[in-house]
Amino acid sequence: MPVVSVVSVVRAFPLRLLGTVTLSAVLVLAAGLAGAIPPLVAVALGVGVAAWLPSLALICLALAIHAAVGAWTVCRGSGYLGAGVIAGGVSVVALPLVGPDHRALVAVGGLAVATGTYLLGLLLLPGVATTSMARLRRAFDGLGVGVSLSLTAWLVLPQEAASYPVTYAAAMIGVAALSVIAITVARATRKRSAAVRCGAGVALSVVGLVLLVAAIELPAPGWALAAAALPVAAGPAVIWTGARRSDATPRASGPATADGSFGGYPVLAVPVGLALLASAYHLVVVGAPDLTAVLLAMAVGAILAGREVLAATDVRRYARRLAAQEARLRALVTGASDVAMVLSDDLVVQWQSPAAARQFGLYDPDVVGQPFTDLVHPDDLVAVADWLRVAHTGNGQAAHAGNGQAAHAGNGQAAHATDRLPACRPGESNGPPAGDDRPARGARMPALVEARMIDGYGRWRETESSISDLRASPEVGALVVHVRDVGERRHLERTLDRLASTDHLTGLPNRRELMRAVAARRGGGHRTGALLVIDLHGLAGVSDLRGRAACEAVLVEAALRLRVHVGPEDVVARLAEGQLAVVTADGPIEAYGLGVRLLAALTGPYQLPDRPVHLQASVGLAALTAGVDADDVLRRGTLALRQAGQLGRNRIEWYDESLEEQLVRRLDLERHLPGAAGRDELDLVYQPITELATRRPVGVEALLRWRHPFLGTVLPCELLPVADKLQVSEEIGEWVLHTACRQAAAWRQAGHDLWLAVNVNARQLTGDFVPEVAAALSVHQVPPERLTVELSESEVGEDVPTIATQLSKLRALGVRTALDDFGAGHTDLARLRRLPLDVVKLAPPSTTGTTGGLATAVVDVARRLGLAVVAEGLETADQVAVVRDAGCRYGQGFQLVRPAPAEQVGAYLTAYLTGLAA
Repeated sequence: MPVVSVVSVVRAFPLRLLGTVTLSAVLVLAAGLAGAIPPLVAVALGVGVAAWLPSLALICLALAIHAAVGAWTVCRGSGYLGAGVIAGGVSVVALPLVGPDHRALVAVGGLAVATGTYLLGLLLLPGVATTSMARLRRAFDGLGVGVSLSLTAWLVLPQEAASYPVTYAAAMIGVAALSVIAITVARATRKRSAAVRCGAGVALSVVGLVLLVAAIELPAPGWALAAAALPVAAGPAVIWTGARRSDATPRASGPATADGSFGGYPVLAVPVGLALLASAYHLVVVGAPDLTAVLLAMAVGAILAGREVLAATDVRRYARRLAAQEARLRALVTGASDVAMVLSDDLVVQWQSPAAARQFGLYDPDVVGQPFTDLVHPDDLVAVADWLRVAHTGNGQAAHAGNGQAAHAGNGQAAHATDRLPACRPGESNGPPAGDDRPARGARMPALVEARMIDGYGRWRETESSISDLRASPEVGALVVHVRDVGERRHLERTLDRLASTDHLTGLPNRRELMRAVAARRGGGHRTGALLVIDLHGLAGVSDLRGRAACEAVLVEAALRLRVHVGPEDVVARLAEGQLAVVTADGPIEAYGLGVRLLAALTGPYQLPDRPVHLQASVGLAALTAGVDADDVLRRGTLALRQAGQLGRNRIEWYDESLEEQLVRRLDLERHLPGAAGRDELDLVYQPITELATRRPVGVEALLRWRHPFLGTVLPCELLPVADKLQVSEEIGEWVLHTACRQAAAWRQAGHDLWLAVNVNARQLTGDFVPEVAAALSVHQVPPERLTVELSESEVGEDVPTIATQLSKLRALGVRTALDDFGAGHTDLARLRRLPLDVVKLAPPSTTGTTGGLATAVVDVARRLGLAVVAEGLETADQVAVVRDAGCRYGQGFQLVRPAPAEQVGAYLTAYLTGLAA
């Protein structure tokens, strides 16, 4: 069976096997006591029975530990204890086999071998001693005690000792062994319970063997011989119970006992003193000592000399270790970047590390002996003093100045060192709370404190300090402050924070800093304030035509214009690519005026190397209302900005609650618009274009409507922005084109020869619109000259060449092109020459401020260019008169004919032809 399996079996049934063996040994010894068996035979059988199983178990345990751990140093103790049990058992079992004259010598020889093996195994148990030197010290101390007591006994009772020399020798061995056992068990560093049990078992075995030697030499009665064997029989069982607890398995143990608690000369003092007293008594009463006494005295001296050699070795080793530790500590302190300062109870610097001179330029003559607070910046003194007070009074004692030394506290006034500490606040005390008897010295020290400290050159350095209360340590006995220069780290943190809160292009605060400013404005006690969200329109066109560098230059110029026009306390930030924001403390009226000034500044020309560019802008205003957080304020400003952009740009809009409803409606539109054409929800109405002089219809314009069952009728001004965002405008435009062409073909078959106008945007025009137009004309058999494609002037932007190319392709098909809403915004008459156009649709006078003179100028330019002019949006008779007097031939608007479904327009056309025929 493998060793591990054997040990597993032995350890699985320890009590039952051990109880059986012990009971068997007791029964055998009892038979010897009763005379049923010869006493010497009973002793041999009983001890042999009691020894075989524990010795086997101890040796197997040692082998198993070695197999598990792989180191003999862990398992040697159990093995030697097992060998000691075998030695003692064999010596007792052999007694009946030798003659009476030699039994005492065999017994004392077995005692010597067993005792030596026992003590070696006990000293090698795990946790008993940590080093070989510690084991030697225990052995020397035990031998010194035993030999000293033996010398004392020899000198005091010389006749008795000489009469029974074997018994005296056995007693010497026993006393020495018991001394070693007691010292070893008392000094066990861990697994104390195992050491105590093993020591008790060894002591029983040794005492029993000594008694057996005495019983054999005296000689004693047979029953005494059997009684003396009882400790020998019980010892192995006790040893086994302890050894099985001292294996390599980790167990919790009590606190370690220092080697000197029972160690060294205090242990030897009493027995050596007794030996000296006995020697003096012998010299006075008896006379000169005999040879045996001299030899024993020499043995005591040799043991003391050996112990002294061990002590000197320990001292040298300890000194070398201290020197090595001191050298390492000196190297660490010298090479460390942190400065260590040792403070007395009155907070005076007693010592500083060499790093103080290297890192701060502070030398010992300038610092040592000075109050620590003299190094702290006056503005940081209160925080540092409070920090020091918490650490200084952490032991629950009142902080009184011990020597009355005066020191400056940063304000030029003299005060005692502890008086520099701020007084406790109401409800606080310098000691632990009443009724709390826990020591406060071990309490948690204050956290790091940041303060500015002066260096040797008179500069204030940013530092970070921690403190350790080592007043309870006898080696230090002071407060230790560790100071670290964190100036570079703080500079880096500020730089990173500035970079994280600043837009790298414009140098303006970014979105995060804006939100912080809004929150600070709301929480700073200001009763007024507003947020202006600004969107610049046209940056994308500048980037496409002039490049990214030109776009960035325009954006930087816009940021500079904002900085010039805002107040010193206002915050200008950049939110997105072309979106800026301003936080102002002004009231509603002043904030609106600021928005007007900013709008005028941002829409002015931006000078670029080749030529200036113009941008459009929209401004959304939101008040900084109490109870509304920063995110909601920004959301409100963004809603107002969206409203301004939808209403025509270059305008300012305040936030109101209706914008929330518009946002909800916008979300509903975005959710339902996809697939509207497939659900037959789209519809077209048509508005006739008439000759102003005769009111004859010459054309119609197709106008888109979305008939939603829940949202109602949605007009193009609300529908088209959503379609552009959802990227379905091309799909809707294709549906409009085919539906309008189909209706134009139907009217043409009915005898109404009119032109048909459809609206497109720049995105749709620059796509695959031209092939779609050609396909629609071909499918529905509509002559190309009867189709007019209208493009709003605001859609042209800066990308004039691309727009002109697409319009030229349409004209190549025979399709007429028109520029819609001309004069509604920034009017550029040069566009009429640069774009391939056939028709110009003039914006209504009432909304754009177009006077009769301007209309006349537009009509004259268009006539010279061969363009037809249509005045749209005519809702009053005065507007009709203005454009007619200006020379405009065609008109369109509610004053002339309202938009209507195809059936009603068809009826209108038929009625007009019928009336004309009549």
